[in-house]
Amino acid sequence: MKHSFRKGLMTGAIAGTAYILLTTKKTGLQRQHHLRQYFDDLTTSTQHLTQSVQRFKKALGHLQHEVKTTAAPTIAALQQDIEDYQFQMQPRVEQLTDDATKLQDKLNTLQPDDSQN
Repeated sequence: MKHSFRKGLMTGAIAGTAYILLTTKKTGLQRQHHLRQYFDDLTTSTQHLTQSVQRFKKALGHLQHEVKTTAAPTIAALQQDIEDYQFQMQPRVEQLTDDATKLQDKLNTLQPDDSQN
């Protein structure tokens, strides 16, 4: 089975190549020039891609450096500011909670309890 597939593949490749060579309107020199131009363009595109990848890697390195040097200290400073704010607000929150409890107790003494009726 493998041999018949290979045989068919090779026969198809040879027949396709022969058909193209016999029916094409390009001469051998034109075809060579076209292939040379194609591979030159492919080489140039590959070089541009390689340069772009190198620039991307360099930019990524700069970004990582910036994150390490600016983002980490900024996050630490923000966390410190939040802790300071919470520390400063704690007495006020406790006072507000105490006041709310006292108000609720006074409201409960002013209103008659519906369950006693």
